[in-house]
Amino acid sequence: MDNSNKKHTSKYTRVSTGRQENEKTIDSQKAEIDDKSKVDKRIVLPQYDFSDDGWPSPILARPGLDALRDAVKRGEIDTLYVYDLGRLSRVFYLQLFLLREFEESGVNVISLHDVNPENPEEEFLRNIMGIFHDFERIKIAERFRRGKLYKAKNGMLINGQALYGYKYIKKTDSKPPKYLVNAKEAEAVKMIHSWFGNERVSIKGIVRKLYEKGILPRKNKSEFWSTGPLLRLLRCESYITGLIYYNKSEAVPTKNPRKEVKYKKIINGSRRVRPREEWYKYEVTPILDDWELFNKVQKILDNNRRHGPRKKEYDYLLSGLVYCECGYRRAGNGKNNGHNYYRCTERVLKSPLPHECKSPALNAQVLDKVFCNELGAYLTDPTNINKMAEDYLKAQAIDESEDRERQKLHESITKLKEEDARYIKAYGEAEIDFEQFKEMKRGVNKRIKALEDDLIRLNEQVKDINIDNVELKEFCQEVKEVLGSLNYPTKSLLIQDLIDKIVLKGKTNEVEVMGHLPINHLNIGYELISRDRRTSQCRKEYAF
Repeated sequence: MDNSNKKHTSKYTRVSTGRQENEKTIDSQKAEIDDKSKVDKRIVLPQYDFSDDGWPSPILARPGLDALRDAVKRGEIDTLYVYDLGRLSRVFYLQLFLLREFEESGVNVISLHDVNPENPEEEFLRNIMGIFHDFERIKIAERFRRGKLYKAKNGMLINGQALYGYKYIKKTDSKPPKYLVNAKEAEAVKMIHSWFGNERVSIKGIVRKLYEKGILPRKNKSEFWSTGPLLRLLRCESYITGLIYYNKSEAVPTKNPRKEVKYKKIINGSRRVRPREEWYKYEVTPILDDWELFNKVQKILDNNRRHGPRKKEYDYLLSGLVYCECGYRRAGNGKNNGHNYYRCTERVLKSPLPHECKSPALNAQVLDKVFCNELGAYLTDPTNINKMAEDYLKAQAIDESEDRERQKLHESITKLKEEDARYIKAYGEAEIDFEQFKEMKRGVNKRIKALEDDLIRLNEQVKDINIDNVELKEFCQEVKEVLGSLNYPTKSLLIQDLIDKIVLKGKTNEVEVMGHLPINHLNIGYELISRDRRTSQCRKEYAF
């Protein structure tokens, strides 16, 4: 029995981060849905059980929801159970968008705690309820915001997560919440300030010392501290002033995320400092009592920030593009002997743990010079330019309209061949005589031949491209002169546009280069009309 076209029952559950008490857990939602589906005599197969645990409703890009929508688009689902429509989204227009998408695909959405409309009046009632749910969500959020501000203005502690060095004491029926000094962490705070201010230990040295003493960061996600939390700890005035502030910053959308990921649980991943008059203070017991040491620490940090990005003795031309064979990026690093190198960053990123990469450093001056010479030779070779131009022009010639025409020709040929097969079958079953069969087959074959000729002509149009009118030798000579006159910033931008990744194999002294040539953006003088970094389909790899 063929079940390929059979449609299935599915369920979708969701819980927002930090709201499981109010919104019920994923398991309790599934349990209620299972009870309802059993009453309806429907079975939800494991592959049609979709859920998103810890995803806020305003975010529509969720892995479970996307999997559900893909299954609906493929026509695999005819019924969808949800605990309530707020599981799809509490934002009304997003909820309505999803409902329309499912219903237009023939999916019956059954909510356990909402109106399941059977006529236009009930559908209107469901939409009204959705609007009120959205209004209630906004109203509750605003009520929480104003309530917290009111408490903060009256000197109550709002921050739940205590600073390193303090512990949070929850409120009781008779006492408000408060911070108390954590003796063990407070001692670490004092040591860190003393090491940095008095002993002039570097941040990396402090990381090593904390690791050797077995002092872990509070969340224990790593065996050792990282530089960011240490710098924030050293700059924190609360340790010396005894003042902690609420409403000091606000969440804002991340403009330049470090990692491009498909699914983001948090839209506002960055923070912006508010004006100081909007801060609300709360007093705690200071951990530090030496203002002289604290001021010394701030002075060192300011000097490091001001003079840290020192004037480079050497401009690393391939900076940001070079990788080690172990997978880590390589960074420019100079030495006192007058040479500069591209070194694997694994030894720094894994510190204070022992590093595993044994690939030696590669001389930056030599690599930059050889790379530029090889790249220049490649870009000024008429054979290479001719081949790249042909590939580019062919790609431009194959537009969407020709693709559609080619697809139609293929479909027509397939249908005619199916028709030809039916004639053969009819003749074999003696439904038509031989003369009729010959006439019909002759007509079909003639039409197939005509369509195949059209398809051949369409494909030949791409092959007929030639660029004989381009004076390649003169062009390449002009490119060579321009490349020789480029300064460092322009040369660096050119390489950034052409090259995607350079892998240095220190053990074999090989260099693997992966990149592309955006011909439509390359012009004499290299004026940057566009910085489109999308890799072309004709991706090439070269070993210099």
